[in-house]
Amino acid sequence: MDRLSGVLRSRGHAEDLPEAAQLRREVLRYRVDTFGLTHPETLRAMNNLGTVLMEQEDWAEAEIAFKNVIPMFATRNDEFGFGNPTVLLGALLTEQQRYDEAEDFFRKGIAWRESFFGKEHPLTLSAIRKCTRMLVESESYDSALPMLEDCSDRHNKAAGSAAGATFGVRQSFSRTLIGLGRLDAAESFLQETATLMRTNRGVRHPYTRTAAKQLDDFRRNNDLSGDE
Repeated sequence: MDRLSGVLRSRGHAEDLPEAAQLRREVLRYRVDTFGLTHPETLRAMNNLGTVLMEQEDWAEAEIAFKNVIPMFATRNDEFGFGNPTVLLGALLTEQQRYDEAEDFFRKGIAWRESFFGKEHPLTLSAIRKCTRMLVESESYDSALPMLEDCSDRHNKAAGSAAGATFGVRQSFSRTLIGLGRLDAAESFLQETATLMRTNRGVRHPYTRTAAKQLDDFRRNNDLSGDE
């Protein structure tokens, strides 16, 4: 049933999600009866159910699912710890524009992942990216800037300055500088990004083209001119 639910999700059809969610509920009931509430397979089933509910935008039930599972995840000091559902709950709250609550759960999830996986682990970096995107979306630029500075440094060390994840961080960084009114710094940062992408990815790569367009749009929107 769990595999079938995964197949339904992977098809990308919204009409398949209710059936996928029902299958996940049945898997969860079976694993609770068979393994108990805190077994890794049960925890994974709880988390999977919350994820499907989130995908079908059943915010209320998904929130209940994640909030129910977080205390049980918190009892485990291993990869099944509460970092994963906590970060997912932060993402769910972001979708509802409940930004203050989302930030609290993101930061808890980040702290747990840092303590268990380390500061430059991909799962830790993923949680930080989600949190910074939420802060930028909510225009909380003062809070976003120091986190982005730290996040950028970690991504440069772990993945390299031209990696896809690093490029995403740089986009959030430039939006934050613009939001803070630091236009000179924003232009310099956008130009640095365009140069990095062109040098490391080539002139035809989508990241390079996106970076060049963002720089051109910024200059045009702010009545600036310059040579890339």
